[in-house]
Amino acid sequence: MKNPAKASDLSLIEPVISKYKNTSGSLITVLQEIQDIYGYLPEDALCHAAIEMGIAPATVFGVATFYAQFRFTPVGRYFIMLCQGTACHVNGSEMIEKAVFETLGIHNGETTPDGLFTLKTVACLGCCSLSPVMMINSETYGSLTPQRVKEIIAEKAAAVYRREPERYINCSTRRTAEIIRFTQSDASECAFLSLLLISITAMRSQQGSLK
Repeated sequence: MKNPAKASDLSLIEPVISKYKNTSGSLITVLQEIQDIYGYLPEDALCHAAIEMGIAPATVFGVATFYAQFRFTPVGRYFIMLCQGTACHVNGSEMIEKAVFETLGIHNGETTPDGLFTLKTVACLGCCSLSPVMMINSETYGSLTPQRVKEIIAEKAAAVYRREPERYINCSTRRTAEIIRFTQSDASECAFLSLLLISITAMRSQQGSLK
């Protein structure tokens, strides 16, 4: 289990530890809240929690590794969980996974270079009646088609890029094209994104001429 070398800000989890320190059987809740804070479970945070709560580190790591809900590496802002259960498989989950790859260029367990999206395939999300289904963070999307998946991803990315346009500098041409393509219904949105694309193209050309 390896995490980035950068030390975690342990002060962020002090309120969690203080709240549950003397509560028996609260370890899973503590781990969940730590993951909510950092987006994953840093090793130094787990060790700190173990020491402060008087629990053997081996016990903490044992519980954390036993449950599939816990992650030990950073994930993207949007964590995509794609169901591969029987119902979803029969109804085309493979096509949905292919659509994610075509849009983001990532496979299971990978994160986009800009840190926006992580893809994780799971055995079941418990939403068989909505198959094929995926979750992005806490939102559930059912009865998916490849087209709809691309639209959802484009909407998520566009929302971030509107707030943080500097991200466009490092985004892929394919990603930008997908975003623009699937926001055609909103003329002002499309114009906004098109202008950003023109700016990026000019910026990249300028960077290339300086090399």
